[in-house]
Amino acid sequence: MDLKNVETHIVFHQKYDKGAYRILDFTKELGDLYAEKMETNADEFPNFCIKGALDEEAVLCTNDATFQLRKRLTTNSMLICTEVPISDASPLPDIQTDNVTYDNTHEVRVVQVLDNQTFTGELVRIIPNFEKMNTLLEATAYKGPDEEEQYLKHNTKFYTLDDLDDIIQASLEEIKQVLKKRLAIELDGYWRYIDPDYMYRTLDIILSTAISDGISLDEIRLSDICMSLSGLGIPKDIARQCLKQFSEAGNEYTEDDCSYRISKSKVCKYMGTHLLRKERDKYRWMVDDFIAEWQQIVPFDFEPSLDLLRGEYLLDSDSALGKSTIRYFSASELPTSAPERFDILFAARFKWEADDIRTYVEDIAFDTMHRDYLLLEYGRLIRGSEGKLWFCGKYRNKRG
Repeated sequence: MDLKNVETHIVFHQKYDKGAYRILDFTKELGDLYAEKMETNADEFPNFCIKGALDEEAVLCTNDATFQLRKRLTTNSMLICTEVPISDASPLPDIQTDNVTYDNTHEVRVVQVLDNQTFTGELVRIIPNFEKMNTLLEATAYKGPDEEEQYLKHNTKFYTLDDLDDIIQASLEEIKQVLKKRLAIELDGYWRYIDPDYMYRTLDIILSTAISDGISLDEIRLSDICMSLSGLGIPKDIARQCLKQFSEAGNEYTEDDCSYRISKSKVCKYMGTHLLRKERDKYRWMVDDFIAEWQQIVPFDFEPSLDLLRGEYLLDSDSALGKSTIRYFSASELPTSAPERFDILFAARFKWEADDIRTYVEDIAFDTMHRDYLLLEYGRLIRGSEGKLWFCGKYRNKRG
């Protein structure tokens, strides 16, 4: 528009209401995503919503990411305006315009102020905190058919995926990923965690039954294993979930029957982690004793390796015995808040080898660049006398 002969008048709207609007700055990634969808007229336009109970700080969630909302003050006021259309029949709106002149030689624009803002909302990508979801679903954990009556007796509330999407401050895709990681199962429309002890017993029974019945672990057919398990109180849905979680791949025969190839590494990792967690009160094992016990609980041709348990344990040197000890220390049980996470890490160890500490930071980082940023933000790199690089805390630990 050529503004040379345009006379613009800024006036306050009759319904001016300071604070009625909010200005939100999108991240570049979000902005590019929405611009791309608008240009291509995509049918699936990305959605976002703001989540938060009265006692929670609000977050903004897209289809697959969660953002913290931060207030960023500005040095200037920002006016949120709307232009009032003017026609020959109605040259000016019904507002206070004592100083406005209107003739045929000048075009007059009237802009009404709806709101006046001195801050904007800033979006910061975060890793969601799933402590609330864990609390809700652990209270309804599936422990076997014999335990279901207790939930009915106490009128326990169960949760659908829609319920979790409404309650949990995370994107739907992030919620689904955690449900998958926690070996959750949908029963009768409700999502349930499976009690770790019950899952361990189920896996052990399936493997033992398959081996004793001569069923190859490279091709366990669901219908065959369920026939062998008949009378042992393991529902078909649970057997299917167990096989699915601890297999490399599956072949589907019918909608209700398929076969699975057991993953030796997944089974070894799960059973080794279960052993460490179950005996955590023991605090420390001799490494050789732990591996020997671990070997006893997996099928004979499976090969346990500590490499499978990265992020689940710490090794310590016992100077008195001249041997290493192992103890349970799982990244999955540490806080998702970076300051709290590093506080616990540096309380557990004064200094960390680079590969070891990276394992405990990966699940709170979006990518390797963000992970390295966190390491430099909360730790410092030092070189030992032997030339090895170590990470240690920037400040003395509060617990130290």
